Amino acid sequence: FADNVWSAIQDKDLLEKRKRRQDFEYNLTASEQVRVKKGDVIGYSGDTGIGPSHLHLEIFKDNIYYNPADFGLNYFAFGGINVYAVDIVPENNKTFINGRNATYTMRFKLDKDKNLIPLHGETLKIKGDVSLSVYGSESSGRSNKIGFQKITVGLNGSELQEVNFSKISSFHTFRSCFVLDNYKSRMNGKPFKYFTHTKEGNTLLGFKNQQVGAGIVHSENFKEGENEISIALYGISKLPAIIKIKTEKDNKEYPDGEIKKFNLSHDSYITVSTPDKKGEAFFPAYSIFTKANVSI
Repeated sequence: FADNVWSAIQDKDLLEKRKRRQDFEYNLTASEQVRVKKGDVIGYSGDTGIGPSHLHLEIFKDNIYYNPADFGLNYFAFGGINVYAVDIVPENNKTFINGRNATYTMRFKLDKDKNLIPLHGETLKIKGDVSLSVYGSESSGRSNKIGFQKITVGLNGSELQEVNFSKISSFHTFRSCFVLDNYKSRMNGKPFKYFTHTKEGNTLLGFKNQQVGAGIVHSENFKEGENEISIALYGISKLPAIIKIKTEKDNKEYPDGEIKKFNLSHDSYITVSTPDKKGEAFFPAYSIFTKANVSI
């Protein structure tokens, strides 16, 4: 803290923790609160936490975390939005992408209008329901990467879903997996992987449409001929990078793909055992966030 903040704090135990360099949280009382104006020093960066010396700042009120970038606290040189890939994922065993019931990964290049278009310019043939996952980040102008501020998904000009990170409930901070694929996302942004549809059990503030499945693209809604799936990625600069994916409806008939088996669900209790019953693991409801199949 800055000297004027420290001088306002009268708690002796807290001052002793400062001397011992212990981590702590402290809410200033009404008599201790310090009025500040633009340009005043309120704290100094330290060497605790993740990464180099930095000041950790949060804007928090009524159990809601607010994005400091929305308050002009975004002091860095904008380095641009990076998109590594987009996964087009079949949502069931009756969905086919270019004739296969498997995830299709697309990489992109910039066209003359600065839109991100498929590297090989292909038009996808889709039959059924697909979700979209985006690998990407925003460069800070330094070595680190930061996440997107907002993502929107649309089909033929109509918005299907918006994911906005302007505010997050404190209760939902541990549910980042509803937005981020925690198996693929890394703190350094290489890469962050975002889901762009509302998943089962999700109540996150950031999803504009809370209905389960909002953001999923249904080929039954395609018009005749070529269609366009669009993804807009917003950074702190507020200038979005636009991904454009050309698609058309596949009317061919295919044998159903393999049905995925799940023994875990967010709304049920289950105990998974080893074949000899000597080892077991108990999963209470809401201990997981997506359906899965687990064996020991």
